[in-house]
Amino acid sequence: MTGRNLAKLGLALTGLLLSLPAQAAVVDVTGTSAKLGWTVATGAVASYGVFVSRNGAAFPASPDQTVTTPEVIVTGAVNDALIVKVAAYDASGTKGPDSAASDSIHFIAAPAPPALTLSTISLTVSAVQGQNPLSQSFTVRNSGGGTLSYLAAFNNSWIVLSPSSGTVTTATDTIGVSFATSNLPAGSYKGTITVTPSGTPSMAQYISVDLTVTPAPPPPAALSVSTTSLTASVERG
Repeated sequence: MTGRNLAKLGLALTGLLLSLPAQAAVVDVTGTSAKLGWTVATGAVASYGVFVSRNGAAFPASPDQTVTTPEVIVTGAVNDALIVKVAAYDASGTKGPDSAASDSIHFIAAPAPPALTLSTISLTVSAVQGQNPLSQSFTVRNSGGGTLSYLAAFNNSWIVLSPSSGTVTTATDTIGVSFATSNLPAGSYKGTITVTPSGTPSMAQYISVDLTVTPAPPPPAALSVSTTSLTASVERG
């Protein structure tokens, strides 16, 4: 619901209501209700009858609402289009001319909020002791509406992200993940990548990283001899 006046009917009174040129604009309203007001001059007005045309139908013969102040809240459903006109009534119930029609009020659904979606929830990595494994990646997508800003972080020094933040609307961002494992001894390691939408830490999502560092293989066998030459002497016979 909106609390602001979305259209001024511009009604003028000389005794009773005068007709004015019709409006033609379309006003989109998020939600299913709108508040309209009109400006009136002095006159013998006891009440106002509010007539509503819905989705191209004719105006009803009787008012949808009767109010005593120059404002009204009209309601409908999402995708409804409403046009409003007003007529003044004096104390005896005599109806004056109809006002001009209001702008066409089109009720629309509220846009979906941004929604974070990651391409994976886990990464598995293996490396030989003394080496770094090949880099991997994942994608960040906005599966909702609007614009999604996010921050990516990690809890282990051997995980490196690039980039570590971004903004997405309908496209996807690819985050590269590289690993600095050459100084790690052989063993199993676990890490976590956290991707957090800006302003909503409670909506953070996580990617687990499982790393296995295997021992370096022994060097291959190599033949060696103690010398490269021999010298001998012997007596004759």
